[in-house]
Amino acid sequence: MGDGMGQPYEPDYFGTENCVSQHADRTWSTEVCGDAYPYVCELDGWVTRPGDLHAYSSPLEAWLRRSEAAAACAGAHAHLATFADAAELAFVTANVHVDADAWIGLDDLASEGSFAWVTGEPYAWANWAAGEPSADTPDSDCVVMQGDGQWDDRPCDSTERFLCEAD
Repeated sequence: MGDGMGQPYEPDYFGTENCVSQHADRTWSTEVCGDAYPYVCELDGWVTRPGDLHAYSSPLEAWLRRSEAAAACAGAHAHLATFADAAELAFVTANVHVDADAWIGLDDLASEGSFAWVTGEPYAWANWAAGEPSADTPDSDCVVMQGDGQWDDRPCDSTERFLCEAD
């Protein structure tokens, strides 16, 4: 029976399998709805990156201090966005609407001049705007992503939009 999207012989029409599961190879099969399976939810306002399935959101109505932005992301089971490479940043700048500078999860709060991601992942790549980070402004410990995707360090108590990421 299959239609090219599911496992062979799916749907099987046994009468009790009214739900669908997706397998690692992205094919599907019908299942009994009472059976337990891992699940994925899609939330309004979030954009999911194919491949690693990280989701990104930038609430347009909120202007918050960096600590408040981090708490707002945590409330959504996420963290301020981090970027492993230029491809990830390019995806976000092309697909997530950020109409103003937005907090990301990079700072040098632990040690002036030593930037680190809030997740603890390696800080191996950067996209600083010209003249940044600004060493002449010691209280600029937190980082925003500008509309063009370049980064600028700012005082953590300034109010900005923010960008969340759910892994």
